[in-house]
Amino acid sequence: MLNRQNTIKNILWIIVSFGGLIYIYLALLSGFSSALFSLILTLFIFVIFSLLLDVFDIKEFTLLLSVCGLIISTTTFFYYGIEEVAYPYGAIVFHFDGILKSLIMLFISSLPILFLYKGKNNINNNDFAANYDDSEWEIATADDLGSGQYDL
Repeated sequence: MLNRQNTIKNILWIIVSFGGLIYIYLALLSGFSSALFSLILTLFIFVIFSLLLDVFDIKEFTLLLSVCGLIISTTTFFYYGIEEVAYPYGAIVFHFDGILKSLIMLFISSLPILFLYKGKNNINNNDFAANYDDSEWEIATADDLGSGQYDL
């Protein structure tokens, strides 16, 4: 028999997948604004129900947020970064502003994953102080400091 928590998570992921399909459908046929609205609404529904049902996992949400950012940056690139022109046939014009916007969105969407997986390697000053041995040093006097013959 399936666990209740796993069943709820699976249902929430099915809702997110359905919202992603709606996003792709609206991005292809309707427009960027309505597609973005559907994706953000899906994310809100996912967060609200996972918090209400007590199955919220920060790692899953971080992954979901980064994947959605990647999808949005790709859509931004195709909507605003490139344009097909009529003459010469099949020519493509690249727009710097649209490419820059999509790259900024890609960078920002990769930050949650970087913080989640690489943010644990912080340098702790207490660890350095615990491993430091100062038994070979002596306190400098005023005469020692005036002589200029000391090591830092």
